[in-house]
Amino acid sequence: MGDPHINTLDGADYTFNGWGEYTLSEIGNFTFQGRTTPVNESVMGSATQFSALAFGIPGAIVEVKHLGLMYTLFIQRRETGFSVSYIMSLLHA
Repeated sequence: MGDPHINTLDGADYTFNGWGEYTLSEIGNFTFQGRTTPVNESVMGSATQFSALAFGIPGAIVEVKHLGLMYTLFIQRRETGFSVSYIMSLLHA
């Protein structure tokens, strides 16, 4: 956790320490966005982490947010009740 390490579509690698909301990729109607926040919110200038990711196409929005100790899946801004770890376990079953 901390200091998001990013691999770009053109193969570049870098560490991103910004704090805020960013468009990570936009291709045609597909948009992929990320939110970064400090790992320790009481310390300015500390490492950042992805606290939310979202992608959307016209008419559909899917978000993954870090809430407390787990990541939660939202579809059309409604919480699904599924944790991301639960969904990943289904994919690897």
